[in-house]
Amino acid sequence: MFFLKNKSLQVLLIILVALVYRLPGLSERPMHSDEAVNAVKFSQLIESQKFVYNPVEYHGPALFYFTLPVAWITGNMSFKKFTETMLRMVPVIFGTALIALLFLLGSGVRWHVLCIAAFFTAISPAFVYYSRYYIHEMLFVFFCYLTVFSAYRYCRDQKIHWLLLSAFSLGLMISTKETWIIIVLMMVISVSLTFVPFKKQRVILTGFIKSVPLNHILGFWALFFLIVILFYTSFFKHPQGLVDSFSAFSTYFQRAGNNQIHVHPWYMYFKWLLFFGMDNGHFWSEAIIALFALIGITGIIANNKFREGENTFLLFLLIFVLTTSITFSLIPYKTPWNLLTFWYGFMILGSVGFFYIYSKLINKLWKRIYILITSLFVLHLGWQSYQLNFNLASSVGNPYVYAHPVEDVIRVSEKFKHIAEQLPDGYNAYIQVFAKDNDYWPLPWYLRRFDRVAWWNSFDSVTAAAPIIIAQAAMEDQLIYQLYQKPPPGKRNLYLPLFQAYTELRPGVEIRGYIRKDISDMLNSSTEEPIDFNHQ
Repeated sequence: MFFLKNKSLQVLLIILVALVYRLPGLSERPMHSDEAVNAVKFSQLIESQKFVYNPVEYHGPALFYFTLPVAWITGNMSFKKFTETMLRMVPVIFGTALIALLFLLGSGVRWHVLCIAAFFTAISPAFVYYSRYYIHEMLFVFFCYLTVFSAYRYCRDQKIHWLLLSAFSLGLMISTKETWIIIVLMMVISVSLTFVPFKKQRVILTGFIKSVPLNHILGFWALFFLIVILFYTSFFKHPQGLVDSFSAFSTYFQRAGNNQIHVHPWYMYFKWLLFFGMDNGHFWSEAIIALFALIGITGIIANNKFREGENTFLLFLLIFVLTTSITFSLIPYKTPWNLLTFWYGFMILGSVGFFYIYSKLINKLWKRIYILITSLFVLHLGWQSYQLNFNLASSVGNPYVYAHPVEDVIRVSEKFKHIAEQLPDGYNAYIQVFAKDNDYWPLPWYLRRFDRVAWWNSFDSVTAAAPIIIAQAAMEDQLIYQLYQKPPPGKRNLYLPLFQAYTELRPGVEIRGYIRKDISDMLNSSTEEPIDFNHQ
């Protein structure tokens, strides 16, 4: 990209590379349960014209409000009309914006360093994967670093619009996900460690704080509180949401240490990133970025100019990235998308490391060899990103696949679409879904066009069985009792298997389908050939 002299063309080229990885086939990967839940939450915002914050689950409102413009543009303003592509365009936009965001740093960081960091972000398998994932994380990372970068620009230029932008983005970060409290704490610690150890730095910081006009401070806090209040109260339609946003922390602090499903060892984030799959014949790694980041960290620490107040931002970033990664690693609760917040910083440090080595090479031949070898590693990174995002997008061999539905859910969706097209009731057919602990996601997404779907986590003694039933395999004995033993003679209906082949929601979570015989006969009689419900 450096063969282009025009800086705008360099940025455009990197963004085009990012879009090549992010845009194709957005609808092909099965919807994750979290994505399906978020789709339902967004539909509630459209239907009720307000967002009701839940302090126990689902996170903040920002994702859903930023989905609204995409829904307006595409004309998909009801749950039945939502598509995977429409929803996933939101993280695509923010994942791509993270690349452009780097250039907000301007002359504070060398241009070539920003370009390399942008290119790492464009092809990083983790960032590509979650830029195609309808969850809160890509927005969270964007608003986190927009807060940091705009605050840095204000410290450098003291233009009020940078401070207001920092307040705006901080408010949106808090409105996105509850882990903001960890990030804000790490920001405060990082500022302290950047300035407190150095006497000259302390003097500079004290002088800067005294020079900030009072109207700038008031403007910052006014805009910050306005954003938080607007989003959590659903623009004053649900005032309780603001109260609930604080009560949520008791739930999330409990979950951080006690949720055994998501408890992983301290090194798990780095296993996902650096050495995943060695035990099953694959090897996925973004270690080249980590290696350059370690070199960059070494170069930054070795730079005595920090004592003179230069390159202070890079020192802050180094401390922020390290404290954040250590803190997240020490928290037992781990999901792979949490690593994005510190990995973005690692990619900036990695680009610093790349140019640190380059600057030490005097001989032009060695510089060319260095660039050639590095290019091969980067190409391998791009190859991994392609494989993990297109060929193995829902495979358990993918480090970023986590409790992910399998391809069976798409085939289930296709079968039910075929049934709806053949039945007189169409999408008004009555369906019951039985699953313990409401573990039926993402089926609400795949059955969203049906008007009469009942979701149950147990059986009762009153409700009659529907013509079409889906149930967890673990509940089959109870279902057989409900269908064949509980009804009196003459009131029992024969049910046939809907899925002859083994069918899963997620690996190890089997579901089984049942269709009443008279409905099955009706379907078969409406076509020239008998319907093969097991056709793949």
